[in-house]
Amino acid sequence: MRRLGRLVDELCDVLASFDPALYSGEDCVRLAEGLARGAKACETGSARAAARAWACGRVELPPSEFLSRLGGCTAGAARVALATVQSVAACPRTEL
Repeated sequence: MRRLGRLVDELCDVLASFDPALYSGEDCVRLAEGLARGAKACETGSARAAARAWACGRVELPPSEFLSRLGGCTAGAARVALATVQSVAACPRTEL
């Protein structure tokens, strides 16, 4: 948890001062692609953590409501994210 938490904090700090004007157009293409990929990875990680926190009794809200409040998305979008995480976890072909 410590390493992942530090990485998330560091990314947030760097993005807070991110100025795209300091990068070339080509660099911004690569950054946009990487940040979009990172955003999806963060959304998935957040959904997995929310589901686990609820399963462990650490939050009283249902996972979809907890996740929607944290992420500023609708409960429906949170339900879709949680369902996706659950279906991927149940598929042996997605294991590393």
